[in-house]
Amino acid sequence: MSGSQTPLDVLTNPGSCGSSSIVPQSSANTPEQGKCGVGVRIPFLVVSPYSRHNAVSNTLVDQSSVVRFIEYNWSLAAMGNGAADQSAGSLATLFRFGEDRNPPLFLDPTTGQVTGEGGHGHS
Repeated sequence: MSGSQTPLDVLTNPGSCGSSSIVPQSSANTPEQGKCGVGVRIPFLVVSPYSRHNAVSNTLVDQSSVVRFIEYNWSLAAMGNGAADQSAGSLATLFRFGEDRNPPLFLDPTTGQVTGEGGHGHS
């Protein structure tokens, strides 16, 4: 993932960005510009029987990282035409495929407290 390469993404006023009202068209395989950066930073949580235990990744990811993961995992072509999936951060460090899966974790629906774990390797 790379930062913006255009002054169209510079914050110019509160809630406003860009030095022009004209947004350039992306060329093939070039990340789209003029979108005011990557947006608000929020936690990205992976809940999966294949997620790494207690793992924290310092990889910069965004919503397009999910699309990139789907493309990678199912051997699909990238969207192309400057779509953000081509430069998105990878989610691969958050998974551990090929190892034993995490056991199911059961939570109390009212309190959210852990009520038990399933047998190791079962789903």
